[in-house]
Amino acid sequence: MAKQIVNIGNSANDGAGDPLRTAFDKINDNFTELYTELGGTSLSNVSITGNTISTDDTNGDLTLSPNGTGAVVIDTSKNLKFTTHTDNGVLKFDADGNVVNSGITYDGTTITAGDVTINTTTKTISSTADLIVSATTSTTVSGADIIISPTNNTTVHSDVLPDSTANNRNLGTASNTWATVTTAKLNNTGDRINMGGQYTPTSSVGAAGDLAGDVAFDGTYIYYCKAAHDGVTDIWNRTAWTDTGAW
Repeated sequence: MAKQIVNIGNSANDGAGDPLRTAFDKINDNFTELYTELGGTSLSNVSITGNTISTDDTNGDLTLSPNGTGAVVIDTSKNLKFTTHTDNGVLKFDADGNVVNSGITYDGTTITAGDVTINTTTKTISSTADLIVSATTSTTVSGADIIISPTNNTTVHSDVLPDSTANNRNLGTASNTWATVTTAKLNNTGDRINMGGQYTPTSSVGAAGDLAGDVAFDGTYIYYCKAAHDGVTDIWNRTAWTDTGAW
């Protein structure tokens, strides 16, 4: 309804204005519309003071509820400011739908979550505690180097596989070598290789899985595999140990 204006005439008591009944009917209609919009038969618990919208009832929620498919729209050319906040904090929704601090911060370059820091400029992941990388499905990373820099250890709860079946990927380089590589059966300490278990080929033809370059030993022989197993070709050579006595 448009606002109804009471006609007060041109001057006092000139008889040109609305009769009293008509005037107060307009006044009642105007107030009825205001009360309907602001809470019905009684005013709402919302107060507007200066530039502040607040609730009158203690701990009362302030609900913005558009009609139908309408949305709550904030002018993005203006700032949305929280009076209580964590500098560079990333917000999240909790189980009750409240917007709360997630405990993660992002300053435009560095993402910090607990002990873990990700630098988006240097592409570096660092941690002040053990850094655990775990995946239930294949994870493919391509392009530039991925650098993981924990203060202590990096634990991987899955196989670490090359992205190629051509066997042309390296663990380390000539200028960036590992100090010690320890496995369940092979330990390379830099100046020695310790083979943690003995293996005796089934025959000179070998068995499925035998590959060129395999080295094995038992209490009698040291074995070298010169080709991949094909079920026919003699692929294993062997040399008996020689006891030279003391030296």
